[in-house]
Amino acid sequence: MRIEEVENILLDFYDGKITESQETMLRDFFSTHDVPDYLEKEKRFFLSLHSLNQIPEPEGLEEKLIHLIDEKGSEGIKVLQRNHSRRDWRWISGVAAGILLILTLGVSLTILGLRDSRPKDTFTDPREAYLVMQNALIEVSANLNNGIDQLTEAKKEFVEINNEIKEEIQ
Repeated sequence: MRIEEVENILLDFYDGKITESQETMLRDFFSTHDVPDYLEKEKRFFLSLHSLNQIPEPEGLEEKLIHLIDEKGSEGIKVLQRNHSRRDWRWISGVAAGILLILTLGVSLTILGLRDSRPKDTFTDPREAYLVMQNALIEVSANLNNGIDQLTEAKKEFVEINNEIKEEIQ
């Protein structure tokens, strides 16, 4: 067989398009002929494939593998089984929490419903209410003015400090 034919059959082999007889021809070619350096890898590959067919299979290997697969399969089933008691407790605690929430909400609404939600008058005399409100607003105004005065003083101090820093930098 010529090298060009071997190369074409190799291309078909790697594409998976050869027959068993062509594969046997390649194996025979590589085992009986000297090949160029660029085909040396293919020669080692085909000779190793041929040597794999000559390795004896240990006795009982298939039975051992089937037994091992069955054992691992049953272990996997045990791992995947759910803990029913834990699931039951979660379900029971969820129901209990829901009932407790509903009861708490019902009691809260009942207590709030008993109260009169309308505001009640604290003053019977409108003039007295006006005087109390006027005094409260005067106090708020005084505190607000005091705060504004403090902010103004702080701003003056801040400007003075900035000016001193600028003078030091220059």
